[in-house]
Amino acid sequence: MSVHQQILAILDATASPQKFSVSGLRGSSNAWFAAQLGNTRTVCLVVPNEQAVQGVSGDLQLFAKNEILAYPGYEIPPYTPLSPDQKTTAQRLSTLYHLNENERALFTVVSIEALMRRVLPKSRLTSRA
Repeated sequence: MSVHQQILAILDATASPQKFSVSGLRGSSNAWFAAQLGNTRTVCLVVPNEQAVQGVSGDLQLFAKNEILAYPGYEIPPYTPLSPDQKTTAQRLSTLYHLNENERALFTVVSIEALMRRVLPKSRLTSRA
């Protein structure tokens, strides 16, 4: 079985609404694979660091037709007495709002560090929007 046939078999297997994860893709193959999935569902790509968020977002722009949201992490350690950048906070809130309100398939690219941070409860975000 060729690599192309293997990929098509995986894509066929993902047609069901179940959640699943794929690992081991290299280069821009992760963006291509996500773009193939993103035609019908929302896709979240978790990447190792903030630099990879920008890289994967750029790769997705080549392959994807749907909206791409980047969920940035704060570039300061969690317990330092510094305030996070206002632009970063605004982008994080904007991404959360879009995820909550959007009914179309879209892509979210997020770093592990950004996932580890606490966020507003959904009820509070929607009540203040």
